[in-house]
Amino acid sequence: MKPNHELQLLEHIDELTEAGLPPTRTMIQNFASAIAGRATSQSWVTRFFHRHPDAIISRWSTGLDRNRHRADSVYKYESYFDLLSTKMAQHHIRAQDVYNMDEKGFLIGVTGRSKRVFSKQKYETGGFKKVIQDGNRDWITVIAAICADGSTLPPAIIYEATSGNMYARWVDDIAIDDPVYVTSSPSGWTNDQVGLAWLEQVFDRHTKEKAGNHTRLLILDGHGSHVTMEFIDYAIAHNIMLLILPPHSTHTLQPLDVVMFKPLAAAYSLSLQHYLQASHGLLAVRKDDFYRLFKPAWDSSFIKKHALKAFKATGIAPIDPEVVLKKFRKSTLTAPPPLVNVSRATITNLINQAYDPSSIAANNLSEILLRLQAAKEIAEYEKDALRAALHVHQKPRNRHEPPLDLQQRKAFHSGAVWWSPCKLREARFRQLVKEKEKEKELLDKIELKEAKENNRIYQLKIKEAARAAREEAKKVRDEAKAVKAAELDAKRRDRDAAKAIQQPQSGKRKASKPAAKQQPKKRRVGGAGGGTLAELKSLELD
Repeated sequence: MKPNHELQLLEHIDELTEAGLPPTRTMIQNFASAIAGRATSQSWVTRFFHRHPDAIISRWSTGLDRNRHRADSVYKYESYFDLLSTKMAQHHIRAQDVYNMDEKGFLIGVTGRSKRVFSKQKYETGGFKKVIQDGNRDWITVIAAICADGSTLPPAIIYEATSGNMYARWVDDIAIDDPVYVTSSPSGWTNDQVGLAWLEQVFDRHTKEKAGNHTRLLILDGHGSHVTMEFIDYAIAHNIMLLILPPHSTHTLQPLDVVMFKPLAAAYSLSLQHYLQASHGLLAVRKDDFYRLFKPAWDSSFIKKHALKAFKATGIAPIDPEVVLKKFRKSTLTAPPPLVNVSRATITNLINQAYDPSSIAANNLSEILLRLQAAKEIAEYEKDALRAALHVHQKPRNRHEPPLDLQQRKAFHSGAVWWSPCKLREARFRQLVKEKEKEKELLDKIELKEAKENNRIYQLKIKEAARAAREEAKKVRDEAKAVKAAELDAKRRDRDAAKAIQQPQSGKRKASKPAAKQQPKKRRVGGAGGGTLAELKSLELD
């Protein structure tokens, strides 16, 4: 890498420090790889530090409380191992039936202790010694369990929800075949009901087939949710022996605490740091994001070799009390593991100078081009990371989302229930059906409303047509009346004209005709019955 490239990288570290996002060594290695166009090694980062001691400084950004209480005396540890070996021999407990369970809490937006690279000038001024973190202190607990044969049980995640509901957006990233269980509690911690539900619905379900008729040994701390009467009664009834660790000894005797949880926390913190760095600290960490950040951390840390190492380091499998007891009998300092030697990466020149290298113009041009090219590569690297973070963060989120319709088909001893990905998928399907039905109902209402509106418009059109018809009929009637009135008026004028013509002749008298001679009345002769026709004719002649 050219010196000008390194100057540009130093400027970028300075900008990140001022923004509260000092990079880690790994991030600097990624930046350098982007600029060089090929992979760079950690040894190059070390040499980069040595070349610029006045510009950058590596410091732990935050402190992490690691103080743990120790047991009162070696006697407690010896008693514990005596009890462990006795019970395992007495009940013929196999290594494949020995388990350890414990909880691990996560403040989902808080990173752990990490070493960062700061701009030395800004670090020494005292204003830029912290790393920006999301600060979301929503609490999520994971119940973990491992076996002495190196196998692990699915993680059981407890979301914090005062209502006790589960929401689809929290578990959208859980695939149907992911080995995981989820539930919720008001505090995000385990409680009596959740602990009992885990024993029945997770531990017993995943271990009883392998154990067969053999006794299972479950090693756990003395947390209140682990030593309830219901928890103990269920364990006894199902051939599960419980071994409670001595107080204040989990940091020494509990396999999960000794080996497993530290790399899990570090891996989750690294996932969170990458997310925050990719988003430049602009995107909030939500419960929706937890599983996506947690899963790679779990997959990388809860592996067989770590589980085997955990039981060996605590003297459980194989049983070896001296692994633990020697720490109390002889205090020795353990040397840190040697650094891995990495071959030095070959750095090639990215710009071939076309001018005479000795000319001032060529040197100036080369310097400008190299710095611009380095700045461009860093910007491209960060742009891709930011785009990926935004793509994940911009998933639609319904703040008024109803809780998942999780249906319990079987009655358990505990009121709490752990939900598997299969049950979550069924609940999502029911929710989708309800949403479709609601959408159809809404569409039906819209269609009904539209039909009513169309009918109203149709009725208005009918009324308008009837009104127009009435007006047209009235117009026709009025026209007919006008025609008739005109005809009557014409007849009246004709009559008046005729009378006017007849008035001059009104003085002449018309000749009268003689009155018609009246025939004499014929009298009837005879009785009441009248006479014959001949008689009548005779009378008429007379």
